[in-house]
Amino acid sequence: MATANTDQIRDGMSQWASAMSIYASTSANADTTRDNGLAKFWADSRFTLWNGLMLDEPVGDNEKLLSHLEHARSYMRGKIHTGLLYVCLEETTGFDFETTMVQRGFVRRLPLVGMELSELPPAPSACTTELDVVRVLDSKVAHDFASVIAEVFRTDISICRAEFVDKPFWRQDAFAYVAYLDREPVSVSTVIQNGDALYVGLVCTREQFRGRGYSYATNRFALADAHANSALERAFLHASQLGIPVYEKLGFQSRMHVVGYALSAS
Repeated sequence: MATANTDQIRDGMSQWASAMSIYASTSANADTTRDNGLAKFWADSRFTLWNGLMLDEPVGDNEKLLSHLEHARSYMRGKIHTGLLYVCLEETTGFDFETTMVQRGFVRRLPLVGMELSELPPAPSACTTELDVVRVLDSKVAHDFASVIAEVFRTDISICRAEFVDKPFWRQDAFAYVAYLDREPVSVSTVIQNGDALYVGLVCTREQFRGRGYSYATNRFALADAHANSALERAFLHASQLGIPVYEKLGFQSRMHVVGYALSAS
């Protein structure tokens, strides 16, 4: 990863926290406040990706980290549904951060790489033309969107229908897309307006259709369409290791690392 400057790292942190706050806010009782060095984006939803906290300031010593972790642990234990505490690794230098996390009962769950595309739309490139990419604007496509999310995230379909079919956000405010192969849904992606940039999330392809360029094609279409409808020039996302090559092909560059930690069962 190319060395990112402090502003780029902070941009990556801010984009994650604000995008997750937008997602969480689709639930009526979401907590999107900030205090005790924590940004909260906790929907207390059965779709647990919407339940999160983030250390939103540099943590340069163990004592400061311990204080934040105590607040986070108390908060998370008071909630009905599980979630994650996210930490930017570039903001936790100078001490044995990982050991402290383990000692305080946090387990590494979700490592992500923050990435930025500084110029939209993505550059033209040869890609599959066999897909029909459709924006989520009606109930039928919304149901297909939910079914792909449920399958890939291994989540109960009723939970995904409650999140992505019943809530109008995904049809009215987000740019959400389903890619079809011979009328069968194979891949999905979403783009939201996040301040002065676009944010890409909920990207996944069904396992049996991976390795064919479908994720690249779906995301390229999604970014181009969202750019045309918003005129925003930058895009951000936070990628798993599996997704990084796809996003690099689209022109994204790595900027920072975020890791989500769960509370241990003990």
